[in-house]
Amino acid sequence: MSTLETIINPKQRKGKKAVQAEAIYQALDSMKAHVLPLSSLVQSELNVRKRPVDEKSLSELADSIQAVGVLQNLVVYPMDNDVYGVAAGQRRLLALHQLVEKGHIASSFPVPVKIVPESDALIISLTENSQREAMHPADQLHAFIELQKTGQSTAEIGDLLGFSTHHVKKCLRLANMAPELLMELDADNITLDQLQALTGTTDHERQVMVWNNAFGWKKEPRHLREAVEETKTPVENNRLVSFVGLVAYELAGGTLEIDLFTESGFIENAPLLEKLALDKLTACAELLAEIEGWQCGIARLERPSFYGNDGEIFSLSHAPEAVISPEFADLLAELRAREADLREQALNAEEYHEQIDLWQAVENCEQQIESIKHRTKNQAWTAEEKSTKGVVIYLDRDGEPCVIRGVLDQAQQEQQRIEDESHSESVNDPSTASVVIESSYSAALWKSLSSERTLAVQAALTQHPNVALAILVHDACLQVFGSPYAKTAFNIKFSRSQDELLKNAPTAQDSEALQSLNTQFESWSVRLPEQWQADFTWLLSWEQADLVALLALCAAQTLSEVNQHAPLDNTLAKALLPIEQAIAFDFRQWWQPTKANFFGRISKDQISDCLADAGASDKALEAVKMKKGDAAELAENTLKETHWLPSCFLDVNADTHHTDNAQ
Repeated sequence: MSTLETIINPKQRKGKKAVQAEAIYQALDSMKAHVLPLSSLVQSELNVRKRPVDEKSLSELADSIQAVGVLQNLVVYPMDNDVYGVAAGQRRLLALHQLVEKGHIASSFPVPVKIVPESDALIISLTENSQREAMHPADQLHAFIELQKTGQSTAEIGDLLGFSTHHVKKCLRLANMAPELLMELDADNITLDQLQALTGTTDHERQVMVWNNAFGWKKEPRHLREAVEETKTPVENNRLVSFVGLVAYELAGGTLEIDLFTESGFIENAPLLEKLALDKLTACAELLAEIEGWQCGIARLERPSFYGNDGEIFSLSHAPEAVISPEFADLLAELRAREADLREQALNAEEYHEQIDLWQAVENCEQQIESIKHRTKNQAWTAEEKSTKGVVIYLDRDGEPCVIRGVLDQAQQEQQRIEDESHSESVNDPSTASVVIESSYSAALWKSLSSERTLAVQAALTQHPNVALAILVHDACLQVFGSPYAKTAFNIKFSRSQDELLKNAPTAQDSEALQSLNTQFESWSVRLPEQWQADFTWLLSWEQADLVALLALCAAQTLSEVNQHAPLDNTLAKALLPIEQAIAFDFRQWWQPTKANFFGRISKDQISDCLADAGASDKALEAVKMKKGDAAELAENTLKETHWLPSCFLDVNADTHHTDNAQ
């Protein structure tokens, strides 16, 4: 979380200016409202919110205004030619304009407003927006700059708006950062803490270079500060220098510092050296991808870890099993025979120089063998597999390029998925094409809902130990008699997945499924003898029924199926369907939608659709006219006893009728 403030702290309102701001705000509350035609209202530069408005939320606001009118006055100030600038209420103004464009209202639509002097407009806008919700840091920076232009000091700005002087100084310093980085802040690509870390230098070019060269853990604020403040890097034993070359560095404008204690000296522009290395690696990666037919080539200065921050960007596919052709098999056999012969000669050689030559020949044979293995392994990738995967080239500790093949770029895959869906929609004939359910739920909600479902299947599976045993044996056969990389239902390491599932779905903490699992876990824990971890012999005296039941509990808790993104057919955790069918699983017995776990996380229109789907059409109409929070509570209370489920929890091939209808 950022250490910088983003919302006004009422406890900080101490100075005379703060009293003045409160007085302005109180006066605004008691001020008489006027009615002006919409055509006389325009957006104002004094409105502190500069970022683009979310179109979806704007449409929802427009629908609400069309249904119930403008419930909150806009705050405006007079401009030239009978035009009024909107200092507070920009979203309402844009929503009204949207209704005009759709032909729902006229440009003369009467709008309730409160008129204030222009001198108070900026203060009112900043105060109103900060108190209503945490204002975006970028908007806050712009607002402080505008107040500073009026001649007010940092202390006066802080007193006026209830911020600490220290906070205002920080923001104004950040406002002088490279414009490219401020654009990144506007786009939510950089945090305030990261931006603050880059203030270690006032050189805009260096700030941008360090940020663009940072990946994964190097984007953490402390690493950014170290990089931006680093002034001298030794040339000696520098892997980047080995890869780029000093000549290329100096031709790019880099300089060296030579002192009396080293022969090689120091690199004075470390970010430039990193940029040159990354550019060269990128060219290599793109060329290799083009030659071998991969979807993309990616460059990194360090080897990706494929977990943590890197895991959110990349994933690594299992390499296909290499098939060695007869000619390569004959060559490998010949090389191995030669290697064995040379190794025996080296061990029996009496002369030292003869031993050295023979061992060198052994090493050459080993390198040729590994080269053939490597080549056949790379050739095992099919053109279809390469079309969806890429290669990553990184530098090892000696500055040598290394290649990882079969890498999935998560962002690119998601973009490709969206493009494929869009293309499919455009070419399919609606009269003959099968219906594809398109979801507008967020990725976080998909992850949460699928995690709750998996928890419930875990709990239900413990009641069917015979099924759990059959699945476990089948999984073992898949891996012993088939491929070690075969997809299995259980995680054979028997690692409990509850922590990860609860991280995805915090609302499941009090769920019936988790309570059932915890109760069983505690009852079995009491039955375990002292020092039970020493060996397994104590289990030999247990009844088979108890062994199977305990195995079912252990195995069930390894289930970890979670949707990371919205599925194309709108069905959650499809891999669990065979298990659910085997145990006659009914999610209605374990879960019901509430404001916390579902309705509060979807739009008001979606809440209305859910109510209509459950047969509560009258409640669906009521929800449209309510605030989103109230609509979510209405849906929860209406559907509490109906056993209704969102369609994503239902098998698309099964009967999806509801057991009860909402009253």
